[in-house]
Amino acid sequence: MKPDVVHILEQHGIQPSAQRVAVAAYVLNTEEHPSAEKVWSSVRRKFPMISRATVYNTLNLFVAKGL
Repeated sequence: MKPDVVHILEQHGIQPSAQRVAVAAYVLNTEEHPSAEKVWSSVRRKFPMISRATVYNTLNLFVAKGL
């Protein structure tokens, strides 16, 4: 897991699972405002079994926690 991303998630009260870290790493390290589909497409290269629902739920959690 990427220590910086894990720390950021923990600071926002988010338990850092491998999938959440992968989604956060992508979203926090891009200059663009990617769609959930684009995030899912990118993250599933590393986590082929990640579902769209997991990505959507993770993004919604990030928003709810102010990330």
